[in-house]
Amino acid sequence: LTQLVPFHEVAHQWWGNQVGVATYRDTWIEEAMANYLALLYADNKHPQEHILTRSLEQYRAALLEKEPTSKEAIGDAGPLSLGFRLSSSKSPDAYDKIIYGKGTWVIHMLRMMLAETDAKESGAKHSAAAKESAARDPDARFIEILHAVLAKYRFQSLSTADFEHVIEQGMPPDMDVDGTHSLDWFFDQWVRGTGIPRYSVTYRVQPEGNLFRVRGALKQTNVPGDFTALVPLYAANAAGKPVHLGDILTTGTSTSFQFTTRVSPRRIIIDPQLSVLSIHE
Repeated sequence: LTQLVPFHEVAHQWWGNQVGVATYRDTWIEEAMANYLALLYADNKHPQEHILTRSLEQYRAALLEKEPTSKEAIGDAGPLSLGFRLSSSKSPDAYDKIIYGKGTWVIHMLRMMLAETDAKESGAKHSAAAKESAARDPDARFIEILHAVLAKYRFQSLSTADFEHVIEQGMPPDMDVDGTHSLDWFFDQWVRGTGIPRYSVTYRVQPEGNLFRVRGALKQTNVPGDFTALVPLYAANAAGKPVHLGDILTTGTSTSFQFTTRVSPRRIIIDPQLSVLSIHE
């Protein structure tokens, strides 16, 4: 999207100029951040064009493309942390498609997990201030963390570990999936590792009075057995938009789930909001 170039370069005044990166292994931060903020700006200016959604889908498709000289997907050429070393005669386009494409997805996934929304946080206890913040701006936490990074590392070098640490200080409890208050699980998979998970779901619905009990399993393939992700599931009914059932924390190749809902699901939709870089049926 050539029209994004001016916005991308303006974003580099902060991400790249005011805050630089420590080594070539951290280059993805400034490029992905500039690219993502440019997409958000363009998406906000032209909401009818769905620029962010279309771009994420294009980046995902590019990562899944096969290398011309092998059966390996371009996204498997190496992790984001390889930086310029991603480029090779075997994978001449890997740097651009991974640093910009996958990097943009990583920032997007962080933003989605940090979002403060009633749909995401239903059923949990939250302070009045948190609910007010969510009603005002679901991106309030994400923006606050970006400001914290820029303030702390102004005119300094930022490493991936530094970036991770600042996010950990402001993340909500549901991002602390292993109880260690660490985001290593996320950065190990998406920044220091490779692989794009594939999801499918099996389920059955039982009426319970005026409600419906949904039981099933989320299947995960194409990644190591210990791969972890928060995967949103929605129920589609005859009328209206899909209803958020909940987020499944994947474990292994199959994760069981159970929800109670007021709508009778005609089908279960996996992550319609594109919260996780994944392939799903």
